[in-house]
Amino acid sequence: MGHVLNERKRYTESISWCERSMAYLTEVNREANMVYPLCNMATAYIGLGQYAKGLEVNQRGWAIMQKLKLQEPLDPYHENFANAYAGMGDFENAYKWHKIYFTRIDTITQNDNLGKIANIEAKYNLAKKDQEIIEQRAENFRQRVVLYSLLAALLAVAVLGYLFYNRFRLRKKAELDAAIIREQKLGLSAVIEAQEAERKRIARDLHDGIAQELVALKLGFDALSRRVGKAVPEESPRFAELGEQLDNSCTEVRSIAHVMSPPVLEQQGLAPSLELLLRHTLQHAGLETKFNAHDLPLQLDEMTEIGLYRLAQELLNNVVKHARAAKVMLELYSAGPDLVLRVEDDGTGFDFEAARSRGTMGVLNILSRVSTLGGEFFSERKSPHGTVALVRVPM
Repeated sequence: MGHVLNERKRYTESISWCERSMAYLTEVNREANMVYPLCNMATAYIGLGQYAKGLEVNQRGWAIMQKLKLQEPLDPYHENFANAYAGMGDFENAYKWHKIYFTRIDTITQNDNLGKIANIEAKYNLAKKDQEIIEQRAENFRQRVVLYSLLAALLAVAVLGYLFYNRFRLRKKAELDAAIIREQKLGLSAVIEAQEAERKRIARDLHDGIAQELVALKLGFDALSRRVGKAVPEESPRFAELGEQLDNSCTEVRSIAHVMSPPVLEQQGLAPSLELLLRHTLQHAGLETKFNAHDLPLQLDEMTEIGLYRLAQELLNNVVKHARAAKVMLELYSAGPDLVLRVEDDGTGFDFEAARSRGTMGVLNILSRVSTLGGEFFSERKSPHGTVALVRVPM
């Protein structure tokens, strides 16, 4: 069908039939028979004027002919090569393949074929002369380029020298800036570590010193109030009131000690500490809270845990002071190589960029801690109301 349709110049239909033939032959692995549909397909593409495509298909079939040492069909392949190269303007190869083709055809058409060969040869010679002219022009152009290059060389050397010097200067400045930033981070890290050490010392003094003394004072006061109450019953309410104040003072001192250095952070880890912090900070203010932690690593660096805990404290304090929210959600989870702390509220919104431009202490503390941890901080207002703050630090 491919051959018959090519004879009728119905090349598009011929290609379709040839592709079906190739599919059948590929399925049964009959490579030797593929040379026929490939030859017809190449003839069809050449007939459509798609010479490059026709040459490619013809080369595929010719490769099989050479591989299997087949003798048929030689003439159609020779003719396809000649016509494809002629269509592409490669008259040298077209002339070569026409000679190969015409040596095998009948002598009846020899004169006509010789005329075709002469025509191809003439085109080849014309193309050869054109190529010589182009090469001569190219040589003249090269000579001019060399001349202009010599004139431009000094300017190029000067420009390159300036660029090299400027690049060297910029690199040194960048190295100096990086060194300054490293020193600043080291200094900031040292300050934060000193702050945490001082917090722990004060918390320990409060818990082991003042808190214990208050407990002892409370026990002594309770014993005294019982004795006085028996002797002077009318003073019992006053003693009860003072005892309650002592209880509140003991609780307040313990709360301050736990906020400064939460023992649950060392004993149970970051997630339980954040949940407890959320409950203690916001539930007393009448806010609805939600805590979620998932996909956490088994163990975290101590500085990372402390840093995220302090960041959560600062963010929750901002919610209490500024947000006028009813609901607050705190999340802690891992995302790839990073650990993410997310605080979301439904309040009036908080403009962190404006607070940073004003140099607000709380925002500067957040940014400095995030920088020390090598992380990133994002904050945006929700629609229609509320704020989402997100801290991402490497684990």
